[in-house]
Amino acid sequence: MRGARFFLVALVTTLLVPALSSAQTPGEIWVKLVGSDYCKPFLDGAEYEAHDFENNGYKLVIRVDDIETEHTFEMRPSNDALGPVSVTTVAKKFKPKRIRGERARRMVMPYTAKFVKRPPPPPPAPKKPAAPPKAPEKPATPEKPEKPATPEKPAAPEKPAKPATPEKATPSKAN
Repeated sequence: MRGARFFLVALVTTLLVPALSSAQTPGEIWVKLVGSDYCKPFLDGAEYEAHDFENNGYKLVIRVDDIETEHTFEMRPSNDALGPVSVTTVAKKFKPKRIRGERARRMVMPYTAKFVKRPPPPPPAPKKPAAPPKAPEKPATPEKPEKPATPEKPAAPEKPAKPATPEKATPSKAN
């Protein structure tokens, strides 16, 4: 009789294990929001609808159908001055969590999202004109002729160039 039970358990186990592993395992991502409340999760550019808020908007619960597939969520805060945060699900991070009042355990991945201020946009680059406007050319002015010397003002003599000064030799001390 013992052999028949063992055979029956072995048969059921071999039939159910592949069926259970191929089924999708639902899970939840519990995101603790730091710096903002009531953010919107986006998946592939579209708002993800399967989510709820708890703790006055500071806890976001995102429900996923399969924890084995990788999802990347972008959390956009309600305050536009803060930047978005990305959350990527990893199957190893999901742990069974017992919820009060429920018999079954849920697969939960905890995550803390800290929103930081967006950096200010860089100032726009100054526009360089294609070519600066050219100023009109000045007409050529004739050089002024030297004034001849008058008895009241003699012509200023040209200053002679300074003669080169010989370097002074320093006497060396001889002992």
